[in-house]
Amino acid sequence: MTLGFDDSISGKLEGVVERITFQNPDNGYTVARFNPSGRQSTVIITGNLFSVQPGEYLVLDGAWEEHPRFGRQFKVESYKPHIPNTLAGIERFLSSKLISGIGPVYAKRLVKHFGPELLDIIDKQPKRLSEVEGMGKVRCAAVVEGYRRHKEIREIIIFLHSHNISTSIAVKVYSEYGDASLSVLRENPYRLADDIFGVGFQTADDIARKLGMPEDSPKRIRAALKYCLARAADDGHTFLPKDELIRVGCELTGSGENEALAAIAYLTQERSIVEEDGERIFLKPFFIGEEYIAKRLAEMARGRVKDYNIEKLETIISEIEDREDLHLNTEQREGITACFGMQLVVITGGPGTGKSTALRVLCRLFERLQKAVVLASPTGRAAKRLSEACGRDAYTIHRLLEYKPRAGGFLRNEDRPLAGNVFVIDEASMLDNMVCYHLLRAIPKGSRLVLVGDVDQLPSVGAGNVLKDVINSGVVHTVRLTQIFRQAEHSAIIVNAHRINRGRMPVFEGDDIKKDFRFFKCEEPVEIARTIVEIASQKLKAKFNPTHDIQVLCPMHNGEAGVRNLNHLLQDRLNPSREGQELILSGRSFRPGDRVMQIRNNYDKDVFNGDIGYVINLNLDERELIVQFDKSVHYKFSELDELQHAYAITVHKSQGSEYPVVLMPLTTQHFVMLQRNLLYTAVTRAKELCVLIGTPRALGIALSNDRLAHRYTYLRERLKSAKG
Repeated sequence: MTLGFDDSISGKLEGVVERITFQNPDNGYTVARFNPSGRQSTVIITGNLFSVQPGEYLVLDGAWEEHPRFGRQFKVESYKPHIPNTLAGIERFLSSKLISGIGPVYAKRLVKHFGPELLDIIDKQPKRLSEVEGMGKVRCAAVVEGYRRHKEIREIIIFLHSHNISTSIAVKVYSEYGDASLSVLRENPYRLADDIFGVGFQTADDIARKLGMPEDSPKRIRAALKYCLARAADDGHTFLPKDELIRVGCELTGSGENEALAAIAYLTQERSIVEEDGERIFLKPFFIGEEYIAKRLAEMARGRVKDYNIEKLETIISEIEDREDLHLNTEQREGITACFGMQLVVITGGPGTGKSTALRVLCRLFERLQKAVVLASPTGRAAKRLSEACGRDAYTIHRLLEYKPRAGGFLRNEDRPLAGNVFVIDEASMLDNMVCYHLLRAIPKGSRLVLVGDVDQLPSVGAGNVLKDVINSGVVHTVRLTQIFRQAEHSAIIVNAHRINRGRMPVFEGDDIKKDFRFFKCEEPVEIARTIVEIASQKLKAKFNPTHDIQVLCPMHNGEAGVRNLNHLLQDRLNPSREGQELILSGRSFRPGDRVMQIRNNYDKDVFNGDIGYVINLNLDERELIVQFDKSVHYKFSELDELQHAYAITVHKSQGSEYPVVLMPLTTQHFVMLQRNLLYTAVTRAKELCVLIGTPRALGIALSNDRLAHRYTYLRERLKSAKG
């Protein structure tokens, strides 16, 4: 029975989707105009209509309801896509956006030529499409592929829909596995956690249970243990102690110790994990990486170079000082000259101690001696600052190593090494295990390596603690810069950063916002948040651009003064909603002008974790958002889980960056994250103004807490063993 406005309360509708009014790609909830068969007028339909498009022919089951604002609507409870069987329906179907390579003109030609058999011909006799004028090889291939993909993704979506699984996951599943999607899901849904960004163990486990996989399945326990190791890597660990892995794995799955031990044995045998000395369990890439790093760095640390005598170096250094009107202190000279006698040197120091000046002189010196210098840093912003400091090109490490995911990863390695004699890596505190591994593989034998960074900052976002482990091993020659330069002594930001690093209370000068280091006392988190919004939007706008110059850095995501709430408040104040210029997705609102951050490395788009850009266009028809980084990058709505708003970000995400203004909330709500190195890192991100907003007690807690978050790494011990 086909229902119209006067039909009974429940039943069926079948017809064509006329227009999509709203669609949430996360859960498929859709509001659409629908044209029932045999009727002239359209009706409103609502419900979880997964990825439907205008022009699609659907059979709907549901019921009519009266909406208090929008009137009579058909609420869809279930549906089936249906291939139309009338000539008009087929033409409309092919003219829609569902099938690429064809529009209204060619749809009409094809229908006229083949009649009602057209769709069957596309499916089974595609070569016959060339019988129609204008249907060349390229267009025919596009039509066939579009029709095939439409059918397959529909099957997957209906299959997942029947198990209450969202359309966003369905689209990702199809993008990853293509034709094999259904067989992968039925055989081992836990593969999704390994292969697809945004699908962790919990989601895969939920899918597996809905598909009937038993809780004591060995596949489930193995996937859980790998998930625990991956989650540990996200927290900075390269391994977990065996006892701890068993404990967290059993808590997650409800299984017993024997089942966990059996899973460890299986995973070790298939070589996806490594068990070392019966104590440490690694995901295989982290074990390989850590072993290689230790071996290569120990080898380089033993290397000595005698290219030049010290008198010649001192003469050239003095010439460079005179020409560039600067003066090096003893520590800087020691660091520079060490780089000429050793293959591997670490230079570490806090803000204002002259790291950048030492690097500039080092580059000039090597160039004078006809050595090719290569500059690189873990992030784009840090690479840009390095380039400005040294007056020459600098690269992100990923760009330097020519990362091409479709070509198999990093193209630079032992077989295709980098060209250069001296490799200078700035912001080395951000260097994680895997990036360091790939970098060392690409550095040619006999080259010099200089690691430069502030070891007192937060460690890398990725797994490992490379710079700290290297220094603490005692194997690598390390030069510490401790003297603050005279010009830096006039900066309250730099002076207070060093005070904070020593656990001393920073010095404030009243509440004058014109000074470069301020503290606004606020007791309640709500008041802290309100004050931050007021400072960002009003107090500083005469001198600074609120959306480009001011960065709020938070210890945590949660709470009234956390990243999530502050992003919401700052967005509403700095970039209010405008009609027709807003996308609401999973509780988040995207608007042109929004400041956003990429939160994972996406090598296809050439944007990386921590890159900040601005939304410049929102195309609701094409379901696309465009963000301006150094270049414009297009995101489908299904890809927006890679972006988060960046009016406020965590301190961890700020590493390697500098901002004209830093605002930082300090509240005891964030007690678990109030640590000295976190406060120190936040303060050292500010170039012109740093403002702390919160309670003296929270500030005191951060200063007194010098206990560093422990990371399970074994690099320091490996370096000592490999010293030889």
